Amino acid sequence: MTITGTTGSNDARKDLDWTLTHGAAMSWYYAHMVEPVMVDVDGAHAAADWPLCVEASSAFLQVAVLCEQRGEGFAHPVGEAERQLRIATHGSPTADALRTLPHAHGADRDRAERARAAAHEADSRLRGGLPFLIPDLRGPGGYMRAARLSASLLRLRQAHGFDGTPDWNPTAGHDAEHLFD
Repeated sequence: MTITGTTGSNDARKDLDWTLTHGAAMSWYYAHMVEPVMVDVDGAHAAADWPLCVEASSAFLQVAVLCEQRGEGFAHPVGEAERQLRIATHGSPTADALRTLPHAHGADRDRAERARAAAHEADSRLRGGLPFLIPDLRGPGGYMRAARLSASLLRLRQAHGFDGTPDWNPTAGHDAEHLFD
């Protein structure tokens, strides 16, 4: 069985095994770790806090790279040095955008606009590669919709021979104290 991303992906079709393992981990990571940072990017922009907008865009691109890597099978907890190395050596357009991002110190509106545009472009590309979107956990009824989706995915995993509980921990691979250093 093959599945095409429900988020508008034009990428090659993914099989059910990928969706139930790496794809699901990627979608959960996006909902918990990536999507909230875009709120920070847009909030800093709306507040005309240009250095913060650039910094939030940098943080967004970092977690977006880690989300992409979830889709490639990298989901095990690692230390801060390895996390930074994974980000620095990743060959995606998102990682390239991060490496060319302007510095936040003393950023003006132009620098912030470029950083925000890079974050939004990466977000669009990333969302297009997700197999599905997790319902907004913070919205009305979002938690229950997400719990039902999780239960359905677990049943589907079991029906297709996957044993145990999947590693969909969105903070795997992060040292929480240094998440956005």
